Order: sequence, then C-alpha cells, then structure tokens
Amino acid sequence: MANRLMEILKLNSSDQTSYRTGVLSSEYKVLTNKQVPRTKHKALVAGILLLALALACGGSGSAPSGSLPSSTDTPVSESLQICRTGATAQHSVQTFVDGQVITTDTTCDFGRMTEIVCNHTFVDSLYGPGTGTQTSRFASQDDIIDETSVNPPLSRSLGTTTVITVGNTDITTIATNNYDAQRRLVSTVIDNPPPIGGQTTFTYTVWDSSGRPTAGTQSLVNGPPGPITITYDDAAHTAKRDIPPNLCTDTYDQNGIMIKEECTGTMASTTIVTIQETGEICT
Repeated sequence: MANRLMEILKLNSSDQTSYRTGVLSSEYKVLTNKQVPRTKHKALVAGILLLALALACGGSGSAPSGSLPSSTDTPVSESLQICRTGATAQHSVQTFVDGQVITTDTTCDFGRMTEIVCNHTFVDSLYGPGTGTQTSRFASQDDIIDETSVNPPLSRSLGTTTVITVGNTDITTIATNNYDAQRRLVSTVIDNPPPIGGQTTFTYTVWDSSGRPTAGTQSLVNGPPGPITITYDDAAHTAKRDIPPNLCTDTYDQNGIMIKEECTGTMASTTIVTIQETGEICT
C-alpha cells in the first residue's frame, strides 16, 4: 500500500495550483471572476483592507519562503465587487487502467478568510474506505480570488496540508509554495512521510504571460531530477502537465472548476468530477 500511495502522490503532486493526492481529489479550484454591485461603505472597507495588506506584505524584493509579494493590480471600482465561485460539494471517480477505482465525496468551506478547507470521504477498491482533510493557506482573501483571473488558474496559495486516514494509518503531506517579486510560482516543496517518498521539490524557471509556470525541474529524494513541462489552452480550459513518464491533462468547465483529469504513464487513470453545489467568496 505504501508503494501505491507513493506513486499516486508523485503523479498528482505536480498540480501546484491545488496540491492533490489522487485518493483525495480536491479539484475545487475555480476560474471565474464575477463583478457584483456593492455599496460604497463596503468598497471603503475593502479599500482599507487592501491598503493594510499592501503595507503588511510590502511590494519590493524577493518573497521569503512560503510568502507572496503584494499585488500591484489596479484597485477595484467602488461600485463593483469581485467574487469567485467554488465547488462546495462534489463527487469524483478515479479509474486506473489496472482496475483500481477510487470514489471520493468532497465538501469545501470557503468562508475562513485566508483558508480553504476541504473534507473528503473515499472508498478505494483495493484498500477500502478512508477520510481526509486538505487545508489551503493564503495571505489574504484577495489572493484566493486572484487565482481565478485566468482559466486554467495560476497559483497564489502559500501551501497546503493534506491528512489522509486509511484504517488506523494517518498520512500527512505538507506542500509549501514560494514566489518571486512578480508573484510567479518559483518552487513547491512537498514533504511526505518517509514511507511514501520523503521530500519532493518542483522548481520553475519559465512562465507564460499570465505568470503560470511552463517549465522546470522535479527533484526527488531517491532518483535523478527530471524535466517539467506545462502547457495551457485558455480557449479549451485545459492544462497539460508532462513529468516523464507521466502526462496528465486537466479539463475545466466554463466556471473553471476541474471536471476531468486524464493521465498516462506509470499510474494511468481517468478522473471524472461531478459538481454538486457551488458557493462564492467575494472581496
């Protein structure tokens, strides 16, 4: 079981927008920005919060580990409010070519200001039922919403903590994202328990015009480093991650929520996601 989980983690950990583990497919990432009328009072409060955030984070120099430089985007109009739509409940089925099937039900809470917390229950056809929790951390609510400025999304999270429970075994994985002064993701360090692989580091050196990483290197505790290539099709809402020998293509719906993932390679599988409920988070 440890070897199987290690392979699943290796396969899926390249999705740094929302670190996922295969058995815990928390594809709640949303790629929709909506503009909703709001009162001038709310606009004033939001403006004060944005100013406080800018002063607290600073806007120059490189970002320290696990932090994100402040945004220099044009302030939102006083008459508009920016919102993000997310999947608060979903059902996914991941089917591997060898016949293994993992069925997962996920609920997510977007109402914690700087965190997104997702709870999972799953049934693995090989290893039975289990549960899990994934917490994604952000510097601000604005960073949560800013991820949705493009489709497929970019990364703004500081990192995630994922806890999987199968039987009497708890597996905790911690991912930490690092950014440069242009708010581009430059690395993700994933700490897995030693039985399932130890530390994995993804380093990015090339980005597209939206600041999404397109090329880099994967470094494992055991084994040589390997290349990473990521391509985005904004018209088709797809992101293709090529980390030999695995190639995964993620497809998003019109709201930017992931609805399908197809992978080839050592852990070839197809995941189909059904969105059951959605919610909004607004500035």
